[in-house]
Amino acid sequence: MLDAQFLESFDQIIFDLDDTLIYEKDYLFAAYLNIAETLGNSEEEVMNMYSYLRNNFVLGNRSRLFNDFINEFGLPNSHLNIMIQLLRSVKINGGLQITVEGRQILQILKLKKREYSIITNGNPIQQANKINQIQWGEYPRPSLVVYANEFEPKPSPISFYMVQCNKGGKALYVGDSEVDKEFANNAGMFFIRLKLVKDSYN
Repeated sequence: MLDAQFLESFDQIIFDLDDTLIYEKDYLFAAYLNIAETLGNSEEEVMNMYSYLRNNFVLGNRSRLFNDFINEFGLPNSHLNIMIQLLRSVKINGGLQITVEGRQILQILKLKKREYSIITNGNPIQQANKINQIQWGEYPRPSLVVYANEFEPKPSPISFYMVQCNKGGKALYVGDSEVDKEFANNAGMFFIRLKLVKDSYN
């Protein structure tokens, strides 16, 4: 766990979003259920559709998931746009919870009255929808959010330069993946990888 003394050695604290500050699957599984309820013609088909999307995501079949889903259930290709729209606009009952590890770091930043930023990959509309539904509660909100896909996705360092222009100094990037690590290295940042306690798909 990162402690206050360690965090204070950095001028900037920057977070990834998915599986760092929030559990990405909480968002995706809600979207998958919404898609199934919208496109399914019966309760049985809804559950079959939802199970297909969820199970294939868990198995790592994500890049062509929606295309394969359309083929599996014999849907017209025009439904792909409907699915993408639902994915980017889904509303989460109760909002999105901050990860346990994220809350621990944000609590330190709150006590030290420190600001932080977020740099995240992914469709900007979808990522903004996630951020707008985070249940921040007592924890501080980010002072800046940068959607890397508006410039170049991570591991390109260009999105970091957008933060650096505003802040400057020694930076720490907190993420969960090899892409995050490569991004931090490319940008000359120190990197810490979070391993979430809630990392199963049950």
